[in-house]
Amino acid sequence: MDPERAAKFYRELFGWEISRWGNPAGAGEGPEYWMVRTVPTDAKGQPTRPGVNGGNIFAIWQNDVAAA
Repeated sequence: MDPERAAKFYRELFGWEISRWGNPAGAGEGPEYWMVRTVPTDAKGQPTRPGVNGGNIFAIWQNDVAAA
């Protein structure tokens, strides 16, 4: 699984803001969290139209399936 590739796809297709939050890439084992914002915000950080802001994708990537 390639989360960077998926994030790039949704950024380009929908214009979503997606960023890694928490365990940075290459920081060893453990989960990765990805924050997703689907709508723009105003100066106060409030959504300017209905949508999802603050959604997150939690993923545990296992490189060695046999070890899982």
